[in-house]
Amino acid sequence: MSEISDRLEVVEYVRSLIGTPFGHQGRGPVLDCIGVAYVAAEKFSLADTDMETEKARKYRGYSRFPQDGLLRQACDEYLVKIRRSIMQPADLFLMSVFRVESHIAMLGDNNTIIHAVNLPGRKEVIEHRLSEKWESAIAGCYRFPAFN
Repeated sequence: MSEISDRLEVVEYVRSLIGTPFGHQGRGPVLDCIGVAYVAAEKFSLADTDMETEKARKYRGYSRFPQDGLLRQACDEYLVKIRRSIMQPADLFLMSVFRVESHIAMLGDNNTIIHAVNLPGRKEVIEHRLSEKWESAIAGCYRFPAFN
């Protein structure tokens, strides 16, 4: 299987999660934005998902209003930082919401993003076009180590 078909398999799996209810720190049956990336990484062995390591302990129990920099630190430790220009389906965006790096979204295969949202009237995993609004929220671009 080629890397691109592997990537599309990951995207299709994450797409199958659309409609899953949002739950803070959810790793199933409810998910938060990090949970979406986590369950994909776990299912396809894309990155270290052992939450019992000393390294992982500092990231457990994060608040709904994450400390500025904590999510970037976790991305830098568990993922591979890449340039926006080389992103492919199944790569991840670190996004700033209300000027805080506090959100993760996966790039789909048609310039879409798939992520869990906690919005008024919409608390679930969704997919939509990567609009200018969301594009302007991008604070970093990352790849799972298995795809590097």
